Amino acid sequence: MSSSDLMLTVLGSCKEHEVKFSGGMNPFTMLVDGEEVYVYIKNLTPAQLSNNNDDIWRIQLPMRDDFEKIKESSSLFLLLGYDSTNKVFTTWNPYWTKQRLNVGKSVSLYSRLSLQQRVSETQEIEQMPLNHDGDVVCIPASLLYEYIKHIRDYYPEETQFVAIGSSINKRKKRAVEQFYHFISNQDNLSVYKEFLKNQGKTESTIRNYVYALLFVYNNNLFARYKSLFSDTTDDIEAVLKSFYHTQEIEAQDIPWHGGIRAALKRFYDCYITIDDQMKNDSPQEIDLFEGQNTEEENKEEFQFDLDEFGKLKSLDDTIKEQLYPYSQDEYPDYEFMMYLTDEYYPDSILSKMTPVDWISLFENTSWKKVPPKKADNLDKKKRQSPRELTILRITYPDGSVVMHKKATDTYLHVFETNYPELINEINFNQLVISPERLPDFKSVKRSQKEVGGYYVSTNFSTEEKAAILKQISDELGLNLTIDIVPKNEATA
Repeated sequence: MSSSDLMLTVLGSCKEHEVKFSGGMNPFTMLVDGEEVYVYIKNLTPAQLSNNNDDIWRIQLPMRDDFEKIKESSSLFLLLGYDSTNKVFTTWNPYWTKQRLNVGKSVSLYSRLSLQQRVSETQEIEQMPLNHDGDVVCIPASLLYEYIKHIRDYYPEETQFVAIGSSINKRKKRAVEQFYHFISNQDNLSVYKEFLKNQGKTESTIRNYVYALLFVYNNNLFARYKSLFSDTTDDIEAVLKSFYHTQEIEAQDIPWHGGIRAALKRFYDCYITIDDQMKNDSPQEIDLFEGQNTEEENKEEFQFDLDEFGKLKSLDDTIKEQLYPYSQDEYPDYEFMMYLTDEYYPDSILSKMTPVDWISLFENTSWKKVPPKKADNLDKKKRQSPRELTILRITYPDGSVVMHKKATDTYLHVFETNYPELINEINFNQLVISPERLPDFKSVKRSQKEVGGYYVSTNFSTEEKAAILKQISDELGLNLTIDIVPKNEATA
C-alpha cells in the first residue's frame, strides 16, 4: 500500500470517533479527542532472514529530516506497521521508538505473522513479548482508537523533565543532581572499582559490574535520561530505580540476570560511602580514596602511554619482550598476544581496549627494537595458547550437538543458523557483527567471516566466544547450552 493509502487506513479505522487529520504526509499528525498524535506507518513484510523463518515480519525505520520535529515534541508518537491481508496494526513502545528515530540508516522493528493472524481471528488487542525488541502490540483495525486512548495501560508514561520555574527544594534537588554528576562521569569508574575491591569483591565480580556499566555509558543512557535526575524528589534511590526501569536497561538486563541493576546499586553504595567528601561543585576533582592507594601504585598507572580516550598508544617494553616471539610468525598469534596483555595491564586500560585496538597496536609496533636474547629465553611451553586446548560444544534443546574441531567453526555455526540480521541488532559493547567488512590488517586477512551478508569478528578467545554465544542465545530465546570442553573431545 502507498503512504497515502496507509494514512487513510489509519484515519478510516477511527472515523467513528473524534479523530481529525491535522497535517503532514507520513509522518502525519492527527487530533484524537483534541490531543495531538504523530503517526508514522509502514507496510509489514516478511523479514526474509537467512534461515527462512516465515513467521518473523517487520517494518524498517529510515532516517528522515521530519523525524527531528517529532523527537523534540512532547506529543505522543505512534509507530505503526500494517498487515493489509489480516487488517491489523502492530506497534511498539512509543517512548522507546521515538528515541530510535534517526539513530540508524535502517532500524528494524519486528512482529510475528502468527500473532497477526491470531488477532485477526479473535479481534482482540494482544501484547506479545519478543526476545529482542521488548514486545509488540497487535491491534485489530476496528480497535485502533481504543488502543490509542488506553495506550498507557500497555506502556506507562515515563517521567518527564521538570518544567523551568517549578517549585522545588533547591537544596534537595542539588543532592540528586550531584549524584548524577558523580555517577554519569565515566572517569569515576576507577573510584568505583577501588570501592568494590575494598568491599572484598572478586576481580571477576568487579569486571562484570564494570562491563554492565559500560553498556550504560556506551549507549549514552545517563545523558538521555538526565531529566530523571532533575526530578522534585530528594530520594536518590527512587530516582535510580526509575532509571534502571527504563526500556533500554530493562530489555538488556533480562538476559544479563539483573547485572546492570546490581552494578548501579553498588555505584550508589560507592557514592554514599564518599558522600562526606563531595561538598563542592566539582566532586570528580576530589581524591575520593586518598590514602588508600600507595603513591607507587598511582605512579605505575600513569607510566603507560595513553591517548585522550585512555587507550594505549604504544606497548610497554616489558610486555613487548613477552609478545615478541608470537609477533614473528607469518600469521601472528594475536589471540594469545591479547591473552598476555590481559595478564599484564591494569583493568583501567583493559576496559578501554577492544580486540581491534589490540591488533592495530600489534601491527604498528616496531618489534625490531626488542632485544632478541630476552625474547629467546622465554619458556617455549608458554607459547601454547589456551585456545589450542579447548573448543566449544553447543547443545540444542532437542539434544542435538554441534562441536567442531575449531572453536571458531562452532561459533560461526550459531551465526549461520540463527538470524544474522537479528544478531546484528544486539548490543555486545564491542565489535562482533557488522553489515560492512572492516579493513583487514596486513597480516590478518580473515579477522571477519561473511555470514548471510554480515561480517562476524572471530578474533576472540574461546571464553569470549562462549560469552557472545550465551548472549545471543538469551536474547533470541534459543535455549542453547554452551560448554567449553577439552579439544580432544571434538567429534566433527
